[in-house]
Amino acid sequence: MQLAKLKKIRVFISLVFLLFTTLLFIDLHSFIPLEYYNKVLYLQFIPSILKFIFNPVSLSLGFAFILLLTLILGRVYCSSICPLGTLQDMVIRIRRRFKNQKFDYSKPHSALHYGILVITIITLLSGSLFLVDLLDPLGIFGRFAVDFIRLPLALGNNLLSLIFVQFGWYILPPVKVVFQSLGAFISVIVSMIVVIWMSVKHGRLFCNTICPIGSLLALFARFSLFKIEINQSKCEQCGLCEQACKSGCIDNALLKVDFDRCISCFNCFEVCNLDGFQYKCAYNDFRNVIPANAGIPNQSDSLDNNTHNKLEFKRNPLTPFEKGGIFIPPFSKGVRGFLLNFREQFLNFKSIPTDNRKRTFLFEIGCAALTFTGIATLKNNNSKWNNRTPVAPPGSVGIEHFTERCTACQTCVSICPNQVLQPTFLDYGWRGILQPKLDFNAGYCHYECFDCSLVCPTGAIQPMNKEKKRLIQTGVVEFEIKKCIVETNKTECGACAEHCPTKACSMDNYKGKLKIPVINKEICVGCGACEYICPVKPDKAIYVVSNFVHKVSKLPANKKIEKKPVMEDFPF
Repeated sequence: MQLAKLKKIRVFISLVFLLFTTLLFIDLHSFIPLEYYNKVLYLQFIPSILKFIFNPVSLSLGFAFILLLTLILGRVYCSSICPLGTLQDMVIRIRRRFKNQKFDYSKPHSALHYGILVITIITLLSGSLFLVDLLDPLGIFGRFAVDFIRLPLALGNNLLSLIFVQFGWYILPPVKVVFQSLGAFISVIVSMIVVIWMSVKHGRLFCNTICPIGSLLALFARFSLFKIEINQSKCEQCGLCEQACKSGCIDNALLKVDFDRCISCFNCFEVCNLDGFQYKCAYNDFRNVIPANAGIPNQSDSLDNNTHNKLEFKRNPLTPFEKGGIFIPPFSKGVRGFLLNFREQFLNFKSIPTDNRKRTFLFEIGCAALTFTGIATLKNNNSKWNNRTPVAPPGSVGIEHFTERCTACQTCVSICPNQVLQPTFLDYGWRGILQPKLDFNAGYCHYECFDCSLVCPTGAIQPMNKEKKRLIQTGVVEFEIKKCIVETNKTECGACAEHCPTKACSMDNYKGKLKIPVINKEICVGCGACEYICPVKPDKAIYVVSNFVHKVSKLPANKKIEKKPVMEDFPF
């Protein structure tokens, strides 16, 4: 009964990770220091491995710790660390409040599970994060937190702020609220409907069929040091463990746990009252300990050949059994037995019947994926307002660098103080689906702000300081005089020049007393302040054209950054 305590420990750890991860996405007033973001997200698998691939340093080895943890304890990442996994557990628990949900053993969908993993790796190697953006658990959870938790909180915050102001209380400042594009919002809704529906109907089916991290960790879980096994001498085959297993990996009829799909939720430990489970070192004994007559059918029992073969193998586990196209290698003790079993199961392909149709299907899907990732590849062009290339965030080096590293987790979107970073749908093409851009209709990039570079978990936005940020040219300004209200309405404006932080946009004499904007592209950084403030609608008279690869701007000749003298007394 001591094993039942493992579930309480697991629930506590998972709630801690869920709480801190959620707070990162819904922190409206920047209470959480920026340096804590990478610490909290250090163990998230896909961001960690992407950061390591492009910048192999010790600070990006969180994925290695997860792999090591999986080799020791199994897929505890899926049950304790992954926020989307914990969210699924909460959905399952709510479902059980209304109706007692019982699960059954289900056959593994290996072709689908590992097929998605293979295609994801192929698309990743081809330079596309299309599937990663859609299937990364942190990305799915982050988009859910931003759209369905942070947005309602922001609206509630502003409502309370408005009420408090009526009483003269200024204790709750309002926050900026921006509604993202319809396509991105619909994609978030669809992904959450799929995850929630699969959780309600089939428990952790998403983790064991679609999630590429679950597939990869399942391969490592095969060699875990400690595994959950059924103590067949004590088990009475009551079926409670099978009904409680969210992964559908406990076969009560054959007294077997499919540890590849087990997410180590420990529900089986909690419901078993007979100590029918053991959590032991798998390399000490590879022989199943069962009574002589446990699970063996009588002569009168009618069983299909496959079930009979499996039960016959239990009677004599040291004899290889091959019948009906099924090969089961013998089990033996110790490390030598483990190596022999590994060789038989994974290296001796001639001993295992193969289905060439599945391989051909996966190969064709992989080729199609490679072709698909080339669709809508962005090119560097100076398109006009209605057909512009999106502007990638400062610090992302350029569009290609950004789309190859960003997982669309929305961490930068949640932390942006001016909400200029907004998720897109297909602005970057299929290769960069849901990745954020600088949306100058929503705001503009503050000249000295570089918060997004401090919280990006994948390195898509590289760390920078204030001095470096001031010189990054994400794009350059284009001005169409025919649309400017100075020309169309014969009236003064100058809003763009007033808001330009580098004075790349200045006013010059035009007609009579009127002045017209003049652009100095060498000192423009593409912050979008001029575009955001331009009163012309719907197409702005002044707008930013993206640099496909970011450049370095020049400092204004008349602008010198000097330290102001310290005043001893208050100047007024």
